[in-house]
Amino acid sequence: MSAAHPELRPPGPKPLPFIGNLFDVPKNNPWLVIDEWFKRYGRSNSNLYIQYILLNFPYTGDLVYYDVFGQGYLLIGSYEKARDILEKRSSIYSSRPRMNMAYGPWWRRHRRAFHEHFNPTISARYQPVQLREARLFARRLLVLEDSNELMHHIRHSFAATIMDVTYGYKVAEKNDPVIEIVEEAQNGFAQTAYPGRFLVDIIPLLRYILAWMPGAKFQRLAKYWKEKTRIMIDIPYEEVKAKVENGTATACIATSMIQRLPNTNDPTYTDEDTIRRNATGVAFGAGADTTVSTIHTFFCAMAMYPEVQKKAQREIDHVVGSARLPDFGDKNSLPYINAIIKESLRWQNVFPLST
Repeated sequence: MSAAHPELRPPGPKPLPFIGNLFDVPKNNPWLVIDEWFKRYGRSNSNLYIQYILLNFPYTGDLVYYDVFGQGYLLIGSYEKARDILEKRSSIYSSRPRMNMAYGPWWRRHRRAFHEHFNPTISARYQPVQLREARLFARRLLVLEDSNELMHHIRHSFAATIMDVTYGYKVAEKNDPVIEIVEEAQNGFAQTAYPGRFLVDIIPLLRYILAWMPGAKFQRLAKYWKEKTRIMIDIPYEEVKAKVENGTATACIATSMIQRLPNTNDPTYTDEDTIRRNATGVAFGAGADTTVSTIHTFFCAMAMYPEVQKKAQREIDHVVGSARLPDFGDKNSLPYINAIIKESLRWQNVFPLST
C-alpha cells in the first residue's frame, strides 16, 4: 500500500497517533475479531473503488487495513480476493520484503530436501504405516471408557504415524518423552505465530533488552521454547544417526537422508547435516499437530450431524461390507467419505488464515 496515498488504503479500525492500532490488535482468537472487522469495515466503497482502479489496485471490498507503529497489515477476507491479489497479481503484491533471508537459497535447500520425501508420488510409500496406526486407533476407540481420553488417543495415533515414517521411532503408549517435548515446542509456535502478539514484533529493538529486566518476559519464553524446539529436532535425529553408524537403522526418511550425507571431511557436511536435521524436525512438528486438529474437527462434525455419520456408514457397508475394514484401495469407491474428509479440512480450518 503506497505511503503516498494513505487515504486510499482500505478501511479499518481508526489508528491512534504514533502507535496506530496497537490496542486494537487481538491477542486471543484473532480470527473472530478480524471477522468482525470485515463485517464492519470490509464493504465496498464506490469512491475508493474508482480510485483504486486508476492505481491498478484491485479493491472492491473484502480488505481491511491496520497498522502498528507504522507497520501496515492488509487483511484479505475472501478466496476470490486472495487469488486476485496474491496469484493473478503476484508479481506486484506477493513480495516478502522483510523475509529475504528466510526465503533465500538456504530456505530453498531445506524445501528441496523436504519435498523429496513429502510429495504426492512418494507419499504412497507411507500408506502401510498409516493403515496400521489407523486400525490400532479404531481398536482403542472400541474399548474407550472415558471420552476425555479421546484427545490422547488421537494425538498418540498420529504422532506414532509421523514418528515411524520420519524416524522409524515407535511411540510409547503413554507419556512418551519425545511427544511431550514436541507438544511444548508446538505450543511455543502457536503463541508466537500471530503478528503483534508480542511487542518485540512491533519494536525490534526490544530484542536487545536483558531477560531479567521488567517487561522482558518474552525473552524468557523465547529461550524456553527455543530449547524445546532444539530438543525436538535433535534427539530423534541423533538416535537415527547413531543407528545408521552401527548398522541397526530401519527404513525411514531420516535414515535415507543420513545415508546420503557427504563424508564428514567434506566442507559441505555441516550444512547438509543441518538441512536434513531441520527437514525431519519440521516433518514431525507440522504433520502431527495439523492432522490431530483435523481429526478433532471430524469427531465434532459427526457428533453435531449424526445423519451424516449414518449416511457415511451406509456407504462403507455397501462398498466394503462387514468382513473387513476400508483401506486405500477403496478410496475411489467412497465419494461420500471423500467429501466428508474434504469438508473436515474446510469447515474448521486447522490454521486460522488471519495469521
